[in-house]
Parts: sequence; C-alpha cells; structure tokens
Amino acid sequence: MGGLIHDKNIVAWTGGRPHPTWSHGLVDPAPTIEPGMKRPSDPRAELPAYQSRCKGLDPVFQYGGDPRKFADRVLEHLATTGLDTISYLPDPTDSTSMISVVSNSARFTPESSSTAVATQFAAYDVYDKTNDRTATKFLLASLAPGVRDDVLRSCTKVDGKVTDAFPIVWSHFVAEIAPHSISKYQALRTKLRSLAPTQYPGQNLKLMLADFDDLAKELTSAGQYDPNDTLMFLQAALSAGGGNDTDNQALWLQFFRQPLITLHDELQRTLLNVSHMTSADADKHLTSKNLGYQDIAKAIRREYLSLFTDGHWAPAKQVPDKAAPTAYSIQPNMSRSVTDDTCRNCGNHGPNVLFR
Repeated sequence: MGGLIHDKNIVAWTGGRPHPTWSHGLVDPAPTIEPGMKRPSDPRAELPAYQSRCKGLDPVFQYGGDPRKFADRVLEHLATTGLDTISYLPDPTDSTSMISVVSNSARFTPESSSTAVATQFAAYDVYDKTNDRTATKFLLASLAPGVRDDVLRSCTKVDGKVTDAFPIVWSHFVAEIAPHSISKYQALRTKLRSLAPTQYPGQNLKLMLADFDDLAKELTSAGQYDPNDTLMFLQAALSAGGGNDTDNQALWLQFFRQPLITLHDELQRTLLNVSHMTSADADKHLTSKNLGYQDIAKAIRREYLSLFTDGHWAPAKQVPDKAAPTAYSIQPNMSRSVTDDTCRNCGNHGPNVLFR
C-alpha cells in the first residue's frame, strides 16, 4: 500500500497507516517519502535497496536487552523503509482504529495476531506481501542467534521457510522475551502510584516525570493504564515543596501550583464524566480535552522548569550539603584515652576527672 511519485520516472512507494478495511488506502495523509520507501523498477537499483531493507539492526537484540528500545528501533526502520504498513492490525479494543503490533506489543498474542492478519491478508497487494516477507527477514536478522532460534521454533514453516505474517512472528518474539502477566502490570501500576517528589534529589520533577512516562507508556501499550492514575500523579506533583520554606520560596511554589490546581480540578471533573465510557472512548475524550497523561506531564514539566531554570525551585535549595556535619556524622571520639582528660578546676589528669 502506498502510491506513485514522479522522480525522473514514475516510482512506486509504500508505507503509512492503512485503513481498517484495507481497501481505502491510508488513514493519514501521505507521509514524507523517504528514499527507502521508494520501490525502483530498475533491477540495478532494486537489489541493493531490497538488501538494505532486509539488513538487521546492529547491535542485534539479545536476551536481557531492553524490549521497548528495540521496538522503537524496529519501528523506525519499518517506517523509513516503507515496511510499516503491514505491522498494523485493528486495535483489539476498537476495531475502527489501526495500531502497530510493534509499538503495542502487549495488546496482541500470537493467536490474536494470526486471527487479525487472516482477515486483512487477502486484501494485500503485491507490495504488501513482499513487504511482509521482507519485514520478517529484517526482524530475524536483528535477533541474536539464541533468540532467533527460540522464535523460529514457534513459527509455522514450510520447507524450512517461515510462512507466518510479520505481526505473528513479532508476537512470537514478544512471547519469548517478555511474557505478559497480570502480576507484572499490577507491579508496574503500584510503582507508578508510589512515585513522589521526595524520592528524587532536590525533588527533581524531570526525573520523576521520566519514570512516570516509562511506566505509563508500558501500561498504555498493554491496554492497562488507568486514567485515574493521571490524577494521582498530578496530586503527587502538587505535593512538591518543603515545610520549611521561607515566605519568598513559598510564594514561588504557589506560582508552580496555581495553574496545576486549575488543571487538577478540570481533570477531576472530566474523569467523572467519562467513568461510564469504555477505556478507548475515555482515552479519546481525555486526549481531545488535552487531559491525557502526556498532556498533564507536559504541563507539570513546563511549570517546574519555569521555576527551576530561574533558580526559584525551593526544594532544590534544601538539598543537604554532604560536606556539612549531620546528626549521624557528629560522633564522640571513642578512640581517645580518658587519661588524656584534664580537670578544668584542678588541672589533674586521669579518669577520675570525668566525675568532678
């Protein structure tokens, strides 16, 4: 799926997010055509371009690697080489929306991917079918031998060749390296809900936001994110500050909190209004109101940086000086002999002076 472009000669290109029925072209406007998205008809250019699309990532993925970073690299390659279209499947929670199995791995299993692909594979054109095989070769070439062998054991093969479509192979890969479990997502949710400014030096909200973003993305990709957690996180951010602020510091913290309190009240009202909606509809409504978790995170970051960069973030001024003595660092010198003590009244030496 793609289109034609006039580049000296008419050249085909592929890529982009498809329509759910796979019969109405792309959902989004035609993307910027990267060189790798073109499909030259000249055999002299076709083979090198094909080999480039099949070439695996370097370094390859190994057990113990970061699955999400690997997924980001895979999706970037698919998009810049026009292979990404075949990675899209209908969203299990909303069949009118197409999402990439790569960036939403946790929403699919090999079985659900197989069912979804079977419906749309019949509508693939010759480019889609070629791209599907190429994407599979690229993925397998991007895996370390041990990981690749384990994935291949789960794939359907005919005469030694993998016949599963790319989304199915990807789902087999995910099942091998990051099996889904309810307990895993409960642990992620618990960790997200426990985030607090006081866990970070100087109550650095940039660090807190980075952790929140990582957790929220993973839960969202699995369809496990609860919008109410956005409100809880905003409340945690609003708790930033210390009880020993000067009047001036307290004033600057008020500048930080005021716009976020307004946002908090709006989010709270909206969450009540969407409580009867499905998760997908609630997410769409919140996003349309700029109240999604990413919107709230951006607002917190903006207000925090406006104070921090000008030196007005009060908690940063309360970081203990490591060089200064503390209650734990001020200890009596137990190695000193008591015979060294001198009575201030009589000038005698010895242990008895301790009692005078």
